Amino acid sequence: MVTTLAGYESWANTTYGTQAAAFLAAYPAADDAAAASQYTASEIDNQNALQYFLARARALHGQSNTYLYHFDHSMPPPPDTPVSTGAFHTSDVAYALSYFYKPSDPHKLRPWTQTDYDLGNTMSSYWADFAASGDPNGPGLPVWEGYAAEIQLQELGDTVQPLAAMESAQATFWKTYYGQSDQLGL
Repeated sequence: MVTTLAGYESWANTTYGTQAAAFLAAYPAADDAAAASQYTASEIDNQNALQYFLARARALHGQSNTYLYHFDHSMPPPPDTPVSTGAFHTSDVAYALSYFYKPSDPHKLRPWTQTDYDLGNTMSSYWADFAASGDPNGPGLPVWEGYAAEIQLQELGDTVQPLAAMESAQATFWKTYYGQSDQLGL
């Protein structure tokens, strides 16, 4: 985790090498707070852009559409945890399977809300539709567009909608970075 401007610039140089200047132009920071914020934003954008470029590679050789998503819902913390851990790797699984404990569960692992149940119903419907037809879209669900020429993902969280597009400077950086086949091993 980057917390200082000097640390951010060092991390960018180590991570992006000859493309560090372009990265820092796309994610500029003038102080420690901005550096920490830009680091976090760039890590999210990196994961979203990577999904896009892997989908692009799949589109060249695949036989069906690819659907990309960004899960950003914070699962409720267990009663003995003072703060939420936010959206983390695999936190989407309970929602994709719509598998939550019942309110009468004596362990009361998490205080699920109606928002959690609604998101679980939406996501599990997407997954079931995709398994049945290769397309997650179905009656009553927000439209989820498949892979297209721009970096676009479906937001799955407190709202379910297309995720706002990346700023052009950031999108240009990732297109250059991942557009080089050696970055993806293709």
